[in-house]
Amino acid sequence: MKRKIKVKRKKKEPKVKNLHFPVEPYIKQLFGISQSLFTSYQLCDRILLFMLNRWTRPGKEENFFYGNVVHEVLDRCYSYYETAPGEEEIEEEMNDYLDEQQNSGELGWITTAKLEHYKLLVVVVLTKYFEFYEDDFDFEFEEVEGQFDVQWKGFRLIGKCDGKFRKKVKGKNKRFLFEHKTKTQISEDNIVLKLLLDFQNKYYMLADFVRCGSWVDAVLYNIIRRPQLKKGGNESSSAFADRLSKDIDSRPDFYFKRFEAEYSKEIMNDFQVQLFEKLTIMDKLIKGSRMLLLNESNCLSAYPCDYLEACSTGSLKNYKQQKYISPELEF
Repeated sequence: MKRKIKVKRKKKEPKVKNLHFPVEPYIKQLFGISQSLFTSYQLCDRILLFMLNRWTRPGKEENFFYGNVVHEVLDRCYSYYETAPGEEEIEEEMNDYLDEQQNSGELGWITTAKLEHYKLLVVVVLTKYFEFYEDDFDFEFEEVEGQFDVQWKGFRLIGKCDGKFRKKVKGKNKRFLFEHKTKTQISEDNIVLKLLLDFQNKYYMLADFVRCGSWVDAVLYNIIRRPQLKKGGNESSSAFADRLSKDIDSRPDFYFKRFEAEYSKEIMNDFQVQLFEKLTIMDKLIKGSRMLLLNESNCLSAYPCDYLEACSTGSLKNYKQQKYISPELEF
């Protein structure tokens, strides 16, 4: 009698056509919508579909690494310190965070040399940042990295705001939301006009209003430029750090920019009307009562969509599924 041998079958390659609305696991979570999900939906229905199924393109980690580390160190410093931290404190907070990332397996993609380079950038830039903005510790912080999860007109709004504080402006005690951005390029010519249309700022203001019952006065839009100086081939790390530090000292206004974005009652009322209409249409898509529409203009954008290969080939073999739709919110 021949013995039956169990053959391990090759796992079927995931196909785009197997993804469809409605996305049942997501619907069971009451249609929570974050700013990043909504922004993706506005680009293309298919991007939203991939995100809700937790598909991501590997190899994109470095694009967000510097910004993620800067955000985390800012969070810890504004949370734990009563006065502006120095270089040693900043380095300690950064290393604690990176150790946590290493232990959870999040840093398998980065080489030791590249990691050390990013650590140097973060320490130098944030040391100069807190020297430049040492008065921030006179702010009356109500919360830092405050996560919200609120119900608004039948929809669940979720997200995380970088901070919320009070400070005196011309003798008046004003309330601000704090929003950190790391950017390579800063277009000052039209940034004030753009901020008046910024979805994230208004979305966070609305969520804060629902949660607290009153409107903040403005959003402090805090930009930290990502250094573009390059380390020379024979240059030591300490020499490069010194050169970067001197460059920041010579033009701090180039590296650090802040804008106070104020939104009138009319702007916020209009935002709420439009948001409700857009969420209603988005809700129909997710629940399967509206067909999926492909935005070909996004496919042909100068900056390739992360899901260009998936849509073009119908295959997800070069993609992976995350544990969470939004790792930052663990949702």
